[in-house]
Amino acid sequence: MDFLVHLTSMVADMLGDWPLGTVIGIVFVVGLLLVVILVAYGLFVAVDSWFMPRNSKVGRVVGKIFTPAHTQTIMLYNAATKSNMPHVIFIPDHWSVSVEVDGQQDGVSVSEEFFDSLSQNDSVLTEYVSGRFSGGLYIKTLSLV
Repeated sequence: MDFLVHLTSMVADMLGDWPLGTVIGIVFVVGLLLVVILVAYGLFVAVDSWFMPRNSKVGRVVGKIFTPAHTQTIMLYNAATKSNMPHVIFIPDHWSVSVEVDGQQDGVSVSEEFFDSLSQNDSVLTEYVSGRFSGGLYIKTLSLV
């Protein structure tokens, strides 16, 4: 509890220090809020879909997305040089398929071979779970019919 009081006090002091402190404080609060929202969403998906019984039905391929391999450069702080240094991240090829089952859609990552064997509107055997709260579709596996 002392941590929250200290954090609140620190943010309030930052917001009162115009202009740099206010800008940094706002960025800090927005970033913290974004992290809380992402964690809450992840927890919701976990609680909504984990340990639910799996169902099997034939679904229809409604979309295919191929993302080619690429690199992304991010800046990381280097304490030794006290500056930001570029760090290159390699992101490999990615294949995903969107499938519709009973009017609901979900996407799932697949192998290159499976991706190449499918066409739009193909039928696939879909193993999925339904969300316990949302009723949403969470595809677990796909196979050819």
